Amino acid sequence: ARDLQTGLETPLPDEMARLKLRFAVFAPDGKAVMTLIDRGGGFEEGEVWDWPAGKKRFDLKVEIGAREIEDPGFSPDSAAVFLAARQTMLSFVPPDRQP
Repeated sequence: ARDLQTGLETPLPDEMARLKLRFAVFAPDGKAVMTLIDRGGGFEEGEVWDWPAGKKRFDLKVEIGAREIEDPGFSPDSAAVFLAARQTMLSFVPPDRQP
């Protein structure tokens, strides 16, 4: 990973160090990052991680017939992640923030 402020290569923390090259989106509060996995057919699954600790919070999988995750992001308050799976909009609220 490259630190955008310094331009230097920075090792990823903990479990994230074993990740293959992926797409990543940071939460607005800077405390989480969503990574997406491309297995050759588009982004079909991913994870949400604590940042900068690198501990996995939960997995994301498209299981509703859609094949590809698009437009990933976080809500402005960082409480939920959003993504589109082709024509279907999905929302995931982290287990620790469930009502």
